[in-house]
Amino acid sequence: MRTLSDQSKANGYIVHSDRVVYLDSGSNRSSRVYRLIDATDSQGHRATILTDLLDLTAEQVCQLRTYRWVVEIVFRWLKSQLEVDQFISYSPNGVMMQVLVALIVYGLMVLYHEGGPLSVVRILRRIRADLHQAIYDWGFEQGRRQALAELAENGPL
Repeated sequence: MRTLSDQSKANGYIVHSDRVVYLDSGSNRSSRVYRLIDATDSQGHRATILTDLLDLTAEQVCQLRTYRWVVEIVFRWLKSQLEVDQFISYSPNGVMMQVLVALIVYGLMVLYHEGGPLSVVRILRRIRADLHQAIYDWGFEQGRRQALAELAENGPL
């Protein structure tokens, strides 16, 4: 049993126990050492945390668990709103770059949005249709200019 600090409250958690444990027993016992922290969160739910972070206090581990749920909420928002289903990279810098690009694209789409419910799919369809129209208009204008240039060069038929 690890000793708890005098202040056993951390970010809304009340730490009840902090033990060093091994997984399994006998010849199957793992050589790795883990911590088993028993705590109650700010909403009164009991939480059991198994970790290999031996150098942190129980309060710091509880704080990290709280941060983990914040990150999970952000990832859920990225998946649902920005439709980021897979990450291109698993390195911290790669994930950060992909998230930043997704947020920039989302911001541009919000600026492009004209009102009503914000639907990423609807905005992407509108952008695609507007892009096709812009390409068509550009091609039409290029064809018109080319025809006028040929007319000016050769004269009327």
